[in-house]
Amino acid sequence: TNSVGAKWRSGGANQRSQARIGQNCRSMMAMAADKMNCANPHKFAIARHKVFEKLFPNTFYGYVVLIGCIFTFLAATLGQSFFLGLYTDRFIDDLKLSRATVSTAFAVALCCSSISVQIIGKLLDTLGPTKTIAFASIPYLSGTLLIATASGTCSVVLGFMLLRMLGPDGIDFSANVLINKWFRRRRGTAVAFATIALSGETFLSAGFDLLSARIGWRLATAVACSVAAAFILFALLLLCDTPECIGQLADGLPCPDRHAKTQGAAPPPAAAHDDDFLTSAQALRTRAFWALLMLIFVVNCGRGSLNVHLRNVCQEQGLDPDAAVPTIYAATAACSPAGSLALGPLLLALA
Repeated sequence: TNSVGAKWRSGGANQRSQARIGQNCRSMMAMAADKMNCANPHKFAIARHKVFEKLFPNTFYGYVVLIGCIFTFLAATLGQSFFLGLYTDRFIDDLKLSRATVSTAFAVALCCSSISVQIIGKLLDTLGPTKTIAFASIPYLSGTLLIATASGTCSVVLGFMLLRMLGPDGIDFSANVLINKWFRRRRGTAVAFATIALSGETFLSAGFDLLSARIGWRLATAVACSVAAAFILFALLLLCDTPECIGQLADGLPCPDRHAKTQGAAPPPAAAHDDDFLTSAQALRTRAFWALLMLIFVVNCGRGSLNVHLRNVCQEQGLDPDAAVPTIYAATAACSPAGSLALGPLLLALA
């Protein structure tokens, strides 16, 4: 595909290159049908897309997938550090756990998550993102109920592990893969729009904290579990693993064969998926990979610990945690969409 895309960019397109792109498009769809089992298990996705086409003709289904991904991100809120941190002081007060114990439980969950995400990556390649989200959601929601009924250290550690491993590093990770499959040239804008979900996650966390102060954290956790389950079910109704499964290409570009028949002209060069991908081994040999890795570490190394102990930090500053934490989360949620929407076009322009 890259060689064909290069011919288009170099201006050497001719009848043979058009035929190759058409053949490439058909082969990609065939591979998607074989690997992702689009022929039979995805009959529902194909039927759903036909209904969508009747309602919104000539509309890219990737926008629907993007909405489904946003709801998936919202469902993964319960495993985020800023949400789990809301339990710290409540576990200390109600379960008589030490602060060091709760911190250790969160650290164990993070370490286990770094291992489990390797397994989830293999499942993504085998089952596809949609099935991975469906299968991961069951133990994920079970972890939420385990937290709601926690009585000691073991249940807290196991609950944190399930929420972290299958939330941000499970269903959230799978949704990010879906966005990468459906958007290529518009990926920066799509990812920036999807990060608006972070604002929703922060608002949900603020609402959970207020609800916990009114009805108790156990009952509030059960309510949060129900909301997350509803979000996942709604998202699964919208998601589709790849655009090839329903006869589309990334970014809503027409399939070359269809474009040639309807337009009588050569398809645009973007029809060839000409992204330059690196294998893991190749990436490890680049300076950019290690620079990016260190940047992510420096930016995030203190954020998790601050989130886990935010209520205690507010209390040490003489603030009421029940009022200060929701206010901080609400202010963060209100400001983050502006940065997210500005970042997407900026990344696209720089790229």
